[in-house]
Amino acid sequence: MKDKIFSFICISFFILNSLDLLSTLRFMNDGYLEGNPLFAYLFNHYFLFAVFLKILGGFYVMYLSIKLYDLTDKYKRIAFIILILFICSYTYLVFNNYTFY
Repeated sequence: MKDKIFSFICISFFILNSLDLLSTLRFMNDGYLEGNPLFAYLFNHYFLFAVFLKILGGFYVMYLSIKLYDLTDKYKRIAFIILILFICSYTYLVFNNYTFY
């Protein structure tokens, strides 16, 4: 049962990470700026690299969480907490992005 819940959390994280990237690209196309100054600079000067970093960062967080989940029962809770915190932050970011549009 815990494995199914963890799989659902991983899929939710991936979907929210994708929605964050898509909403960011959509708003930047309409003339808005990225809120993160580092990524704002990267998007303006190295667009494909910035997109690559956002995707890679999402996969890296998911990879680390899966590795933690597979270690022992003690680390399964930590993996759940990490992904749930990221899901909460991405949910806030995505809904915040779409309230401006």
